[in-house]
Amino acid sequence: MNKDLIRRIQQKYRDDKELKNNERKNAVEAAIIIFLFIFLFYLGTKFTFTESEGIQPLQANDVELGWMEVTKEIDDALKKNTDEYAGVAIDFNPKPIKIFIKTSFKKNNLNGDENLNKLINIANECVVANNLPSTLRAIDTYEIIILSKNKEEITRKEFYKQGM
Repeated sequence: MNKDLIRRIQQKYRDDKELKNNERKNAVEAAIIIFLFIFLFYLGTKFTFTESEGIQPLQANDVELGWMEVTKEIDDALKKNTDEYAGVAIDFNPKPIKIFIKTSFKKNNLNGDENLNKLINIANECVVANNLPSTLRAIDTYEIIILSKNKEEITRKEFYKQGM
C-alpha cells in the first residue's frame, strides 16, 4: 500500500509539473501572438502613411483598361453559351493584343471547327460591342486564340481594325 501511495504522489507531481510547463508554453505563445499583432498593426499603419505621401501603384492606360474590362464580358458570354469554356486571359506584350480562350477540348479530339468558331465569334462580338477595335491604329491587329485543356494552341484568328 505504501508503494501505491508513493506512485500516486509521484504521478500527481509529474502531472502538476507538466501542467506548469504547458502553462508557461501557452503564455509564451500568447505573448508571441500579441507581439505579432502589434507588429502587423504598426506595419499596416506605416504603409498607409506612405501611400498618403503620394506613392501609388502604376495604373494601366485607358486603352488597356478597356481591353481588360472586356474579358469579364467575354467570360460571362462564354459561360452562358458553351460547356467547353474554362477561362479567358489577355496579353498586351508583345503586340498584337492576344485574347486567350481556355477550353476543356483536347487538341486531338475536336468536334470540328464549328465549336471553335463559335467561341471565337462570341469573344469577337464582345470586343466589337465595346468598340475596342477603334482604339487600334490602322495597321494594328488583335488575335483570339483558343487553347486546349493542356494549354496548347488549337487555333487562332486575327482581326483588323478595317475588317469590322
